[in-house]
Amino acid sequence: MKTVLYAIFTVISLMFVSCTLSKNGDNKTHTIYIKESLNNFEKQSLSGYAKDIRYVKLETGENCFVTQAIQGIYLINGLIYVHDYDAYLKVYDGDSGKYLFKVGGHGNGRGELPYLSSVDINAKEDYILLNSAYSNVFDLKGNFKGRFEEPKIEIDGAWLANNIVMVGKNQYSAGFSTNTGHQKYALTVFNEQGDILAYLNSYRDRIQEGASSSCPFDQTGLYTRNRDDIFYYRGLSDTIYRYNSRDTQFVPYLTIEYGKHLQISTNIQSEENPDFVSLSAFVDNERYSFLQLATLTCHRETYPDKIIYPPDFEHNFDNSTIWGIYDHKQQTFTLLLQSVKGLPGLGNDLDGGLPFFPKSISSENELVDYYHADRFLAMASKLPNPSESFKEFIKGISEEDNPIIIIAK
Repeated sequence: MKTVLYAIFTVISLMFVSCTLSKNGDNKTHTIYIKESLNNFEKQSLSGYAKDIRYVKLETGENCFVTQAIQGIYLINGLIYVHDYDAYLKVYDGDSGKYLFKVGGHGNGRGELPYLSSVDINAKEDYILLNSAYSNVFDLKGNFKGRFEEPKIEIDGAWLANNIVMVGKNQYSAGFSTNTGHQKYALTVFNEQGDILAYLNSYRDRIQEGASSSCPFDQTGLYTRNRDDIFYYRGLSDTIYRYNSRDTQFVPYLTIEYGKHLQISTNIQSEENPDFVSLSAFVDNERYSFLQLATLTCHRETYPDKIIYPPDFEHNFDNSTIWGIYDHKQQTFTLLLQSVKGLPGLGNDLDGGLPFFPKSISSENELVDYYHADRFLAMASKLPNPSESFKEFIKGISEEDNPIIIIAK
């Protein structure tokens, strides 16, 4: 069971408080109650969230091969940026899938990186921030703009991690990491000169002293964007935060009330709450928040999944992740049942294709999902009633092809 738990956290981290500011600018609390939500599983259709769907097959070639370990794929201003195991981004045309250029790889001179920890792409400011031992800045066309080193901040044994994002003009944010079991701050906001502009308190410790976490983002947190908004969340937190540029601070956005399903603050499996539910992935498109929740026992269904550990170790397991959608207008949270057995997500009633659940949001507020070609074909073989157009599309795919991008709007 311990191996399965670690696998759940790993696959999700590699592949989505009291009161919050709502989208309408009021101070009304938006809270998800897990205990009640576990009684609200249902099948839902993609047509309730999108009216059109299209597919992009990324060009396959020796110089643009996408590794099995995909960290993220982003559709920004008509370009598809792929963050995989390589130390650079691969960029493709958002319509044809044609490979265009790389960002930060060999041959980029001062823009080269030894490895790639995290990626931040901001369409509005026309920049890409690639982080490893230092941070390189590019424009969206891949032109190198400069480099800066994050400040050397250490507080009570916690240090800045490499999950750095730009939150404003000469304003950056990064989470903290620690091995001590205590963490005073979750993140900080700073500038290129090393000045600290703000902190976000860490309201809960989870890692047992002297033990490392099986899921690093429990401590350091993850950032995700929706056009002008940037969000921050941690596996150990009950709150998703949104950045408020006016106050130079991350403020509560959405609360999760775990109740008896709260994960215990320990790394010892025998002491873990067997009925825990924990946030593992989150994206938001203004009207809806799409959440993935890790659990071992609170699911209704599982589905076959696999993890690729670089460079080529494959681990197959039954994934018990719960998929849920929060409607900010109706203030409702729905957990999804599989529309096709063994395939998680919204039932694709637009063209009878694969069930859909967004992994990122485009700069045009489109929902973006993606799969490696072999996985795409394996899932497609289970579909009961694919449309003729979908069947025609998969005829041009082989298992060795680069990933297939699915875009719904």
